[in-house]
Amino acid sequence: MQWLSSMADSKEFPEWKWEGYKKPPEKVIPLHEVPTSQKIAKLFPQPARKEPKHFTRTATEDFLWNAEYADREGAWTWGEERNWTEVLWDEVLHPFLKDCGTKTWGTLERETAGGSQRHKSYELSVICKEAQRRLRDISLDDLPHIFRLRLNNKQRFYGYCVSGCWYALWWDAEHMICPSPRK
Repeated sequence: MQWLSSMADSKEFPEWKWEGYKKPPEKVIPLHEVPTSQKIAKLFPQPARKEPKHFTRTATEDFLWNAEYADREGAWTWGEERNWTEVLWDEVLHPFLKDCGTKTWGTLERETAGGSQRHKSYELSVICKEAQRRLRDISLDDLPHIFRLRLNNKQRFYGYCVSGCWYALWWDAEHMICPSPRK
């Protein structure tokens, strides 16, 4: 991994934090450059399919992540701040993402917890209305889905995938963005 330290200092990739990566992605689109639905067809021409190619990932790809462009402004109506603390990042979120970075997408998607899939995608229609409005506010409501990482019974970390990279979006300590149906 010695070449990673030289890549991290490279002017060619200044916005990337390479820690935990096994190889650099061929092309990763930062959050502020994610195309809106009007631009997708021009930037990524392809035959009709359920999900645009740049939102896909394969089971054999390494799990890459980026938390630099997370939506950390404001608070949810249930009182939770979107901006996680430095202590939470250092002690919980960063170590968790580093561990995920040692796995492939396939390994992560096969993990289970409590008899169900631990990490999974959701269509935007199943997340809470407030989160759907927030996606509209930050111009990400044209994503085909969001991908949830489960830390424990309650805590979730939501993001989305572009070119095989998971972009952190929201920390959900209270399991309110996509609560489980009551049994």
